[in-house]
Amino acid sequence: MAQGKDESLRKFVERFKTAAAEHSDIPDDGNQAFENGLWFESKLKESLMLDEPATLQDALHRSQKYVCVEESKAHHSKIHGMTKDRLACIISSRGSDESKWCKLHGRTDHTTEECRRINSMILEYGNTPQSQMMLNAATKIDELQTSAKVEIRRAKIEDDDAEKNAPASLPHQDDLPPPPKRQVR
Repeated sequence: MAQGKDESLRKFVERFKTAAAEHSDIPDDGNQAFENGLWFESKLKESLMLDEPATLQDALHRSQKYVCVEESKAHHSKIHGMTKDRLACIISSRGSDESKWCKLHGRTDHTTEECRRINSMILEYGNTPQSQMMLNAATKIDELQTSAKVEIRRAKIEDDDAEKNAPASLPHQDDLPPPPKRQVR
């Protein structure tokens, strides 16, 4: 029995407890079976390896703390989940005004004169030749960042397409036949 990549720790622990209750012949060191079934990147697995529990009950008790942490992170990521991508979608969906154009950002939601970044640079450095040079450099940097973002998106789309067209993954550990038995000589 193994934890799936996207399976929550709570579901795996419940599945493991159910299986352990059905099979009363699990040895006292069943915590090794529990540890082996955890997803390889699991923090709980790492904790069990570094500080081995004495019994399966100790391992299951420790797992409850990790379940709480996992569920708390999931809850808080929903609450505080306004990512830059979502913010960019909101900004781009506001509608564009073709009469406005910012040379620095290459967007139509504000003019160059209204640009907060340019205005903050002017306030910080004054309207000097040095500030103009910095403004030109910032414009070039933003252009490079924009083109890099486009390339990253293009590569991500290609990777997603490649994953969709990839052959089926290797069989799950539970689907494989048992290993051959060793012969005692």
